[in-house]
Amino acid sequence: MTETQTRAATQEDVVAVLRLIEGALLEITPEAVREAIESETDVVCVALRNDRIIGTAVFRDTPAGGHVVAIAVHPQRRGNGVGRSLIGYGADRFQTLSAEFAEKVTPFYERLGFTIEPIEGSDRYQGRLS
Repeated sequence: MTETQTRAATQEDVVAVLRLIEGALLEITPEAVREAIESETDVVCVALRNDRIIGTAVFRDTPAGGHVVAIAVHPQRRGNGVGRSLIGYGADRFQTLSAEFAEKVTPFYERLGFTIEPIEGSDRYQGRLS
């Protein structure tokens, strides 16, 4: 099996990135993705196997570190370390990472070492990786 590679997304990757994000039903606009790719502080990365984009993550630079805005992996590639590679890419660029997410994805963030707690008054969770 070919190893997953990660790199910064480019403008040429926008369509593939948007397809993954839309397929995962994530709430981030195409404009926000394009702006993040062009940003000098935010980070958009892609995961590739055999030169095909199979995952993407968008990280926002905040005063507290990087924040996972969106992460999406092609459904047929889930469970094979792609998400771990994407989070690792963000962790290499920021001292700490934070994320806000639905309960159903807490196992993913727990496996990666995030400290997780419920958000009071919400059905969502927040996590932090230092």
